[in-house]
Amino acid sequence: MLKVLCFHGWGTNPEFMDYQLRYFKKFFPEMEFETLAGPKKVPPGYIADPGVTKIIKNNQFLAWGTSPYNIIQTGKRDWTEALNYVIDYINQEGPFDGLCGFSQGGMMAQQLLLAIESGEYKDKLKVKPPKFAIFASSVYDDTHNMTL
Repeated sequence: MLKVLCFHGWGTNPEFMDYQLRYFKKFFPEMEFETLAGPKKVPPGYIADPGVTKIIKNNQFLAWGTSPYNIIQTGKRDWTEALNYVIDYINQEGPFDGLCGFSQGGMMAQQLLLAIESGEYKDKLKVKPPKFAIFASSVYDDTHNMTL
């Protein structure tokens, strides 16, 4: 069985990602999808999509990196906290054969792969790196902790 670490989108959580993955799980039974909760909290008032609030019953809205609102104000993105959090998780629960990310979760997966490829996290990652990635509704973010 292939083990896939999943990253939810901004302002959602593992519960919502599991809902989004329901057909993947049905049609790819050879894959075990495990969704990690983002380390940053998003205030409920920031969630504009009523569909999200209908599915997420516990009001736990989470994110991976700096919120879009902070990026606009500061001009900076910072993935460091999330990268360290994910690397620690992978070392404890991995290895994972692949990654799957939706929206900002896709950007998180990209940042992780960039950090591993660049050698920046070579000494921190204690297990084999993922072999593949699935991106859904994601954009490419090559800023890697740089100012916009």
